[in-house]
Amino acid sequence: MIAGTTLSTLEGYTLSMDFGRVKVAERPVLMAGILPTGGLAGLAATAPTTASATLTSSGTNVSNNDTVTLDGQTYTFKTTLTASTTAFEVLIGASAAASLLNLSYAVGGGGTPGTNFGSDTPPHPRMAPASVTSTVITFQSRFPGAIGNTLKVAKSAATLTLSGSVLSGGADAMLSVAGKDNGPHWTPTRTYTTTTTATTTDITVAPAAGQKIYLDDCLISADAAQTVSIVEETSGTVFAKVYIPANGTVQITLRDGIKAAVADKKLRAITTTTAATSITACYHSEA
Repeated sequence: MIAGTTLSTLEGYTLSMDFGRVKVAERPVLMAGILPTGGLAGLAATAPTTASATLTSSGTNVSNNDTVTLDGQTYTFKTTLTASTTAFEVLIGASAAASLLNLSYAVGGGGTPGTNFGSDTPPHPRMAPASVTSTVITFQSRFPGAIGNTLKVAKSAATLTLSGSVLSGGADAMLSVAGKDNGPHWTPTRTYTTTTTATTTDITVAPAAGQKIYLDDCLISADAAQTVSIVEETSGTVFAKVYIPANGTVQITLRDGIKAAVADKKLRAITTTTAATSITACYHSEA
């Protein structure tokens, strides 16, 4: 996998490669039952950008032992190479432009090793010359994305100017949601019910004809300790039973909800104590 070039999603998360590490970006809304506006057409991918910096010559040639340092690696300009093999030495050319070109060769691995620069100089592992003119070298991170913004640059030559002390402009690839999510693919209903006696109370209305009630959430509060059961109309099938302390509140939010077994039936709550009891039910109908 090439850093910065692979983009995928896992359980709704955006994944991108960044300098050999997996980055988890902001989570788009792709959960079951929820899609962005326009469905998958609402997703937008942004390609990564690569950080860079410029080194500009005044037009006057560099001097012997002037240096340029790229993310910790120092390149030294020399009127004559100490030896043709000396690593990280760059030959000063007949002009400022020739010297810049030799530096770009040393950093990127071009030109003639042993002539333009010491032949034991390896290409820079994290930076490369993206472009070279007679007065400007643009250095670029070898890795797309924001990681390039951490690469440092420096120089000692009075005739050279850097655009900054670090590379800039790098940004990670992203997969984003255009617009907003459409919410759940059902019409939710909320019913608030109160009772002060031990009784059986409807906590939902009847579902749409031929469908079943699906209880998504239920909040129960009471001012006296009691047991509350959630049951199906007519059959009395118990789906949940909770024990509520005095002046306590219990929330029922099961991972898969509570679905009635029989179509066209309401859900009810059976309270066991004379107490002020409040029940809020959130639910929808489905086949």
